[in-house]
Parts: sequence; C-alpha cells; structure tokens
Amino acid sequence: FDETYELTKRALRYGLTTPIDKDELLREKRTRALELLRPSGISQDQAIRLWTTFGEEYLLRCKPEEIALQTMLFKDFDITADETLVDIQDSKATAGTNAFIYAPQKQFTFALATAALDEFGLSITDARIIPLANEHSLSMYTILEQDGKAINDEPRREKIRQRLARAI
Repeated sequence: FDETYELTKRALRYGLTTPIDKDELLREKRTRALELLRPSGISQDQAIRLWTTFGEEYLLRCKPEEIALQTMLFKDFDITADETLVDIQDSKATAGTNAFIYAPQKQFTFALATAALDEFGLSITDARIIPLANEHSLSMYTILEQDGKAINDEPRREKIRQRLARAI
C-alpha cells in the first residue's frame, strides 16, 4: 500500500503527462536499500555487484525493503553455484509471509512451489518470478494461512521452507 501511495503522490505532483523516470526510480531504490543494508555489514560494492547480476527488472519490481532483505540472504551464498536458496519471513510491507526462492530456471520453480504451498493449505496472494541473466530465477510469493493471516508459527514456517527446498 505504501508504495502505491508514494507512486500516486509522485504522479500527482509531477502530473500524469510526466512519467516517472526509470533511472530516477532505480537510483531511489538503490539508495534506500543501501541505507537499510548499512547495519548488516554488506558493503555497497557487494550489494551493487549482486544487483547487477539480478538486473534492472529485479530492482524495478521489488521494494527497497525487499531488496535489502534479499541481499542479506545472499551474504554468504555463492550465486555462481548451481544451488537453490529458499527463505521464508514475515513482511510488514506485504502484510503476509514471504517465500523467496533462488533456483536454476530449468527447475520449473513455479509449479513445484505452488504445489508444495498447496499441501499446507496456504493462499498465494502475490507471485513474482524474475528470470535472471545467469540462468537462474528469483521467485517471490506472498502467502497467507486460510484465515487470511500471516504464518506466525516459526516451526510451521520452517516446515514450509524445508518442503519448498525439497520440492525444488
């Protein structure tokens, strides 16, 4: 909601005939994500190198908070290896629980992930799959319990994470 509000406010300020400059938006997202990363010990060079690998589409489709959180996930992960990274965390930005998957593109991640999430009776309220230049993809799902609430039980989140990792 906050991102929609900010984009609407910007559109009203500059007028609908003046589109948001892509380079300006990328610069703002990078700057905000780097601010959020300062306490993590990840250097600006490390972050920018990772974001360069992920490409502009990733930065455009994610919020700075998501970019920072996901960058922290890759702090000790070798993206050149043909391995999968799966993480599940609560998110204030999406008012749900986020499942994040980094995997080789050949693994049909969407079908496998949605089937695994269905086994737990979860609702998927948002799904973003971003293909990367290194033949991997980033898949991000916002998931909720059947009652519409985030998954608050840590052991349940861990079971879901393990099931996704096995499936993919």
